[in-house]
This record gives sequence, structure tokens and C-alpha cells, in this order.
Amino acid sequence: METEMNLDKIPSGSLVTEHRLLERYLLLMKKQAELMDGGKNPDRLFIERLIDFFKTYAHRCHYGKEEEILFKRLYGKSLLPDHKRIIDGLVLEHIRERGFMDRLEIAEDKFWLGESRAFMEILENLKGILKFYPAHMQREEKELFYAGMAYFSKEEQMDMLREFAEFDQNLIHEKYIRMADQYEGFLSPSEYGGRTIQNILQPEVAALSDRKSCGEE
Repeated sequence: METEMNLDKIPSGSLVTEHRLLERYLLLMKKQAELMDGGKNPDRLFIERLIDFFKTYAHRCHYGKEEEILFKRLYGKSLLPDHKRIIDGLVLEHIRERGFMDRLEIAEDKFWLGESRAFMEILENLKGILKFYPAHMQREEKELFYAGMAYFSKEEQMDMLREFAEFDQNLIHEKYIRMADQYEGFLSPSEYGGRTIQNILQPEVAALSDRKSCGEE
């Protein structure tokens, strides 16, 4: 798909570029999983940095731009039924992947508190994430990113790129404001973006997200 896009000129190109960085971290994650398969304990510092990267970069930065900007704008267009179905499915996949990362974080804490059985929980969630991402990114790039640009004029695409840039600039401030709020005792979302995503989901997708956040199957 990259040959069909000028990565510097359209919003989809920016998101494809972010996929390439995600792939680099997935390769590092794969090496960690292989070491654990060989019996080695997880690298605590690496796992903690991995979780921070995915929750900040993948969930809030990358998913944030997809869900809060691109998907939101697409939902405002007269979408073909197949494209609406694809977007709804991608949002549900984002929810599923956030679950993997949340469980990985809990398992990592449990392991270093002495629960040896959490070793397999860490490994299972690493493998779940590794299985999830390649197909998810391929689906976005092949089924939506390029085709989705046809719904927007050149001016709309440029405006979206500017919104992407503003979104990125605000992330570092958001992260540390939330951290200060947490330590000062203010209530904060369980993960970045958790409250704002509901504003863009279709009703049936939002309802499913609410049920999952409450622990329902």
C-alpha cells in the first residue's frame, strides 16, 4: 500500500508510518517472548517500558488519531456499508488489544510480587499482542486507510494533518497532567482516551465497549 500513498502528504500516510514504529517494538516483544519460552524470567525494565510505549504511543497517540480524528470524520460521511463495517470492527479490535495490555500490566505486577504463576500470564499476553497486531495493521492499511481518503477533499486531508500535529503536540502535556492528577488524588480514566472514545463510536459499538469496561462478557 505504501507505493500508492505519499506518506508525507495524506493522513493515512502518517498512520502507516506509525505502524512501522509499532512493528519495531513488536520485534523486540517477540524476542522477549522467545526468551521466556526458553525459561528465562521476563526483563522487568523492558516489560515496564513496553507497557508505557503501547499505552502512550499505540493507545493514546496512534489509536487516538484513528478514533478521535480519522474515524470520527469518516462516520460523518455517507459511508459505504462495507467501510462502516470495517471501521466498527477496527474499533472493537482496539478495545480487545487494550485488554491484552491491561492484563500484561497486571500479570507483570503479580510476578514481581512473587506470584510465579503470573509468568505464564505475561507470556500468554505477549503472544496475544504479537498475534493481534500484524493482521490488524494489515487490515487498516489494505481495507481502509487508502480507500478512506477518497471520502475527503485535498483541503479536508490537509486540515486532518494539521489536527494530527496538534494532537501529537498535546500528548506530552496530557500524560503528565494526568500523572499529577493521579498522585494528587483526582479521579482519572483507567487509560488514556477511555472517556473520549465513546463520543465517536456508533451506538452499538459504544454499548459493547461499556459492557467490556464493566467486566461483562
